[in-house]
Amino acid sequence: MLKKWGKFYARWTGSDGKRHIKACRTMRAARREQQKQRRETQRKKDRSPATSASSRAPGRRRPRTRTTKASSATSKRKPPWLNRPGEPNLVYIRLREEDAARALRRPSVAPARLGGRAWVEIPLASRADLEEAVRWFGIAYEHAPRIARKKAKR
Repeated sequence: MLKKWGKFYARWTGSDGKRHIKACRTMRAARREQQKQRRETQRKKDRSPATSASSRAPGRRRPRTRTTKASSATSKRKPPWLNRPGEPNLVYIRLREEDAARALRRPSVAPARLGGRAWVEIPLASRADLEEAVRWFGIAYEHAPRIARKKAKR
C-alpha cells in the first residue's frame, strides 16, 4: 500500500503478471481492496493449468548484451583546481578582447583557467564580487563577442 498526496493506493500484481494500482480515500479501504485483489489473483492462479505459457513468442529472444564499466582512466576528470573545498564559487564570463583587457585590470578579476581567449573568472567570495560579476555579465550581454564566421566552400 502507498500513501501519497493525501490518498491511499492499493497495489497488487494481477494474474496476468501486470502491476495494478487503485486510489482509495482511506487506508482501510485501500487495504481491503489490496487484499481482495490479491485473493482473486491467487484464486485465478490456483485454477490455471500446471504449465505456464511462454511470456514471449518463440524465436523472439533478444541476445543478452554484456555491459562494460567505463574505466576511470578514460572517464573525464575535473581539473584539481576546480571546486576545491573552502574556495568560493567561480563565475566564468566571455567578453570581447578589449573588454577582457579592461576587466583584468580590476583586482577581483583573473584570466580564466579554462584556457580560452577573452574568458575571465571572478570568485564569488563577497557581495562586492557578486556585483562585479553582474556588471561584467551585463557588459558581455550588451557587447557580445563576435562569432568566428566559417569560410564558404567554393
